[in-house]
Amino acid sequence: MKKRLSVLLLASGGAAVIRLLQAFFGYEAETGLPVRSLLFTLPVVALLLLWPLAVRSLPADDTPALPQDFSLNKNELFLPVAGLLLVALNGLGWLVCGLLPGTASAVTGNGTMISVMTVGDVNPRTMTVLGLLSLVMAVTLFPAVAACRVQEESPKPFQSSILLAAPVVLVIRLVLIYRINSVDPILSHSWVELLAMVCLTLAFYRLSGFGCGVGNSRRFALYAGWAVIFSVATLPDGHGFPDTLFYLGAALTMLGLLLPRLEATKTV
Repeated sequence: MKKRLSVLLLASGGAAVIRLLQAFFGYEAETGLPVRSLLFTLPVVALLLLWPLAVRSLPADDTPALPQDFSLNKNELFLPVAGLLLVALNGLGWLVCGLLPGTASAVTGNGTMISVMTVGDVNPRTMTVLGLLSLVMAVTLFPAVAACRVQEESPKPFQSSILLAAPVVLVIRLVLIYRINSVDPILSHSWVELLAMVCLTLAFYRLSGFGCGVGNSRRFALYAGWAVIFSVATLPDGHGFPDTLFYLGAALTMLGLLLPRLEATKTV
């Protein structure tokens, strides 16, 4: 498990550093267009390919259950709980921006150090919807995370369709984020964020399978690891304060839920 975790942290940190370097040195000063070079793309792809190699030995035919096989002690529970709190704060931040439009320019990142990575103008209605989506995601995932805490008695299986709320919310959020970023003709500004949303959707969809007894550790670990890598990699992209909280929170939540599966299969 430690080797897999080290690979995940290395890939996440490395991808974030590369994106930060691209924000400073990957665009022409005069036009703001990206430099014609694969120097900032190929290393990210290479780091992403490390993760499938790290989880290839995980069983592909196991059927772990949630929450029995996702047991977390008090220290381990900190990661997903903190992550969900950050996602909830993201929702509150967007609601404030949507209901009080005058605060949007101070919160959404206009004039930040990496302003070249800040794309599009978000109208108040979209801000409100983004806020509600994040709150729904945090509220619906919290019971599942709370059920994973270590208990003296064997916990009851968590078989609830509420786990499907997160991937549904993320699909809607993906559409909104794509619409916001579509006004920017430079794809290198947003491709990491869009892939982060795709991988988060797939990872939480795979997580819902564990609640129904049809989970798969290898596939979940693959998508969850990529979700963490992309979420961390998009942090230097100059998002505003609310979205920075969202991607950081999503990464912490997914990492916290991924660790038990890596520990449970470390001897395979």
